[in-house]
Amino acid sequence: MKKLMNKIFNRIPLLKYVLTAFAKGFCIIAAVLAVLFGISYATGIYGRIETALDLKYDSVFVTMPIILTAVLAVICFLIGFLMYFHKYKRQKSKTLFGEQFRDVLEQSPAGGRQEGGR
Repeated sequence: MKKLMNKIFNRIPLLKYVLTAFAKGFCIIAAVLAVLFGISYATGIYGRIETALDLKYDSVFVTMPIILTAVLAVICFLIGFLMYFHKYKRQKSKTLFGEQFRDVLEQSPAGGRQEGGR
């Protein structure tokens, strides 16, 4: 199973990056929420908040963070997907436009020629 996963991750590095980032983010968020819950439960704040907000499974205060997290995960995946293709899947061919654009960028910041003239 481990060999199969390594083979898949080596063939599709984007999948590896997305899954590891998602796992790390999930662990960090779960740890922070557990600490906040522990502190609020120990101090008695959670008991007052629970009755005031009516925290049940279909409460807005429960469903909205879940929906927002799912939307942000999709947005992050799409942005990461675009960045991956921008970095790794660009064409390596050198066109006339690219060469001329590179020449323009390599000129001196004064805007003139690099040969000591005014």
